[in-house]
Amino acid sequence: NPEKVKPGPVALFGSGEIAPAGRRVHETLFQQLDPPIQVAVLETPAGFQPNSAWVAGRLAEFVEHHLQNFHPQVTVVPARRRDGPHSTDDRDLTAPLLTANYVFAGPGSPTYAVRHLAGTWAWHVMLARQRRGAALALASAFAIAVGAHALPVYEIYKVGADLHWAPGLDLFGPYGLELAIVTHWDNHEGGANLDTSHGFMGAERMRRLE
Repeated sequence: NPEKVKPGPVALFGSGEIAPAGRRVHETLFQQLDPPIQVAVLETPAGFQPNSAWVAGRLAEFVEHHLQNFHPQVTVVPARRRDGPHSTDDRDLTAPLLTANYVFAGPGSPTYAVRHLAGTWAWHVMLARQRRGAALALASAFAIAVGAHALPVYEIYKVGADLHWAPGLDLFGPYGLELAIVTHWDNHEGGANLDTSHGFMGAERMRRLE
């Protein structure tokens, strides 16, 4: 019988994915992979932003410079939305995902990421690669997006939508886990006058969301 392939590890970062503490997590994951380390940085979570290439490029540069002892081969996958010239269904554009054994995605909008990845070629490839042993490093917005229930951070915090949960990509459902992942739990950007902890919801709103 062929040797059974184990699913790859998944790291969830609340924040700090390119901080010194985050680097240690990446190193731990790299050590579990057979070389060469082929990293694909997915642009989708920030695909709505005019600077999405810079956001993903910053992640790629971090890997290249701070994890160079592992000689990673890093490619940015500029799949920005479901349709158009940078489509998450474009098999040529997303081809680096087919050979990547490390997929890194992070900042942006959770609900945007879900909307433009759910059911697409890129997402199916990511799932297949993880089932075959590739590691996923998911931070910030994208860590939220892969839960069964995704927190609509922008819609509530910026637009004023009523408290609610949106359907997520449900990465962990096949493993028997129904998760809602909330990143930036200790955020203090609001200062003394605005509680931005608990994923920018604040403690009181998070109690109601729970």
